Amino acid sequence: MNPASNPAFTPVELSRLRWMFAAVSVWSLLIAARLVYLQTYGHAGMKQVALDQQEKDVDLPAPRGMLQDRDGRILAVSVKTESLGVIPGRIAEPGKAADLLTRLVAGLDRAELAAKITSAAQAKRRFLPIKLHLAQEEAAAIRAHLAADAREHARNPEKRIAWIDLRPTSRRQYTAGTLAAHILGSVSLDRREREAGREGVERSLEAELSGIPGRARMLTDVKRRGIDTLELQPPVAGKTVALTISAPLQHFVEARLARGVAETGAVTGAATVLDPATGQVLAMASYPSFDPNATPKFNPDPAKAKSDPERTRRVNLAVSGSNEAGSVAKLFTFAAALKYTRLSPETWINCGNGTYRVSDTQEIHDSHAFGGLRMKEVLWQSSNVGTINIANEVVRSVGAAKFREFLTSLGFGKRTGIELPDESRGILRANWRKHSHVHHAIGYEYSSTTLQIAQAVGVIANNGVRIAPTLVLWKQAPGGQREYPPPPQGERVISAGQAIDLRAMAEGVILHGTGKAAKIEGYLSGGKTGTAKRLENGHYTSTYNSSFAGFAPLKQPRVVVVVTLHRTHALAASTAAPVYRDIAEAALRHLGVRPDIEPNPDRILARAPSADEEAAPETAAQAPQPQPPPAEVHTIGPAVPDWKGRNKKQIAELALAMGIPVEMSGSGVVVRQHPPPGSALLAGAVVRLHFER
Repeated sequence: MNPASNPAFTPVELSRLRWMFAAVSVWSLLIAARLVYLQTYGHAGMKQVALDQQEKDVDLPAPRGMLQDRDGRILAVSVKTESLGVIPGRIAEPGKAADLLTRLVAGLDRAELAAKITSAAQAKRRFLPIKLHLAQEEAAAIRAHLAADAREHARNPEKRIAWIDLRPTSRRQYTAGTLAAHILGSVSLDRREREAGREGVERSLEAELSGIPGRARMLTDVKRRGIDTLELQPPVAGKTVALTISAPLQHFVEARLARGVAETGAVTGAATVLDPATGQVLAMASYPSFDPNATPKFNPDPAKAKSDPERTRRVNLAVSGSNEAGSVAKLFTFAAALKYTRLSPETWINCGNGTYRVSDTQEIHDSHAFGGLRMKEVLWQSSNVGTINIANEVVRSVGAAKFREFLTSLGFGKRTGIELPDESRGILRANWRKHSHVHHAIGYEYSSTTLQIAQAVGVIANNGVRIAPTLVLWKQAPGGQREYPPPPQGERVISAGQAIDLRAMAEGVILHGTGKAAKIEGYLSGGKTGTAKRLENGHYTSTYNSSFAGFAPLKQPRVVVVVTLHRTHALAASTAAPVYRDIAEAALRHLGVRPDIEPNPDRILARAPSADEEAAPETAAQAPQPQPPPAEVHTIGPAVPDWKGRNKKQIAELALAMGIPVEMSGSGVVVRQHPPPGSALLAGAVVRLHFER
């Protein structure tokens, strides 16, 4: 019926009906248009919104690559763990949540935890970490509670606990404790709770070790809890990295350095063992050390960061600490003289009766006054005046700039490029003053690291060719081939003949001069002492940096060893030289280098006490007798010593000194060993020792 013909509708009512009909029509058209839009142009966007509400992406951490020594001993490995967190916005009663968590997880404070949850909820934080690396029983208890809660609320899923978050994490384990801590470094968790290198090769090789994280897309319920995995991109594990160091030798070097620091009253120290032909670092120690397994507790005050003991003990003094080398640097002055002048080891050098006047206000003196010495004797007696006159001859021949350039060619004033972070370049000024060559000649006015000195001494040991030091033996991706670095490209610095002359002169330092305490039993060796006054706050103090740098064997050196003890009160001849001797001897025996002469076993065994564990006094008659290596390789090795009654520290030092591989189990002293004492040790075999208390 037409409203217009119906007298029941007034004109006003008819007008309202028309407007209402028009509004409903427009509204219907808008809805229809919106539906058409959503089903055509807007379909993809709405589908994505729905998926975002029903799905979530989860990061899958990649297993961190292992670190091992050159012989395959695992030094660092990451193990899978689980860590606990909560979602504060889903917790209605923080007190009850804290009660539950403190029952399931050890070490949590109920009041403190409730306050943290409340604060996080007020700050609208999406996630609050509670405890990293749960114990297995703790993670199992949480899972059991969640399973029981799910069964209880099977018909009412909205009542289930939805605020507990167990996340897969990993924990780095350093299997040998503090061993090689400054080389390996440590890891910490970044903002995404992934392991990231903090120091050492963990930091410098982060890209290779960290791998590539994976991702998983999960179907979730209304409370964003995972129901099923829809898509998976698995993580790619990091590369395994084999280092050039040898764990047994590294252990010996660290223990001997620590004992050297303690016996000499030094404060800190560093030591480096280098293969001069390849540049491979066989061992590197810095004292004091730290435990990379322990979470560091740094002083939060920035003003005290430099003096924070936790930070300072993590500094690798072999690569990050540079000091004036003192008389060790005379080796390099002599190298420049052989290269640029007509001086020879037999040339007579004026030693000025022990005094050299630099200027009207400065004189340099010798500890013993000599009128003159042959060039080689200048090195033997470590004459400052004689060395300065040798440097004067270099400057007269080629100029001071050439002398400085020669020091640069040895590697001073620039980083070696070793695979470690925070390496110091040392100090070698570009512009020398009038008398700079005088001070540089005897190891002052420029500074260097222990590693830089080892590299420079390596030139003498490697017949005049400088090889950059390295710590990485190979890398290997999971399922891939080992990746070896390219062969080192050496740089010739001096001729082979000049290097041989220097080695012969350096041998005299040990046989006739200041380095007698560095003599290695059974091996010919060469080196140089260095006792440099410490420069602190612009003034030289009464304490020294005592060093010894040397190489062995003499004819074809297999190792370069540099030892530096900081803040000693005695000269290097009595402090650093004995430490060098023991480390060099252990390295040679570890490498199986045949002695030049028959060693005296009594002297070797006299140095068996450990660095940090008291050993019972022993006599040469009680001690096992080491066997010298045979002239040729045979299938029968040395006789197995009787090691019953000895502790692990004694065994470690004796076995390394004698070149006998051992495997140890238990604790206390040796009660059983195989093979038995006196039997021949076959090539490649090990002595298995069992310890009991």
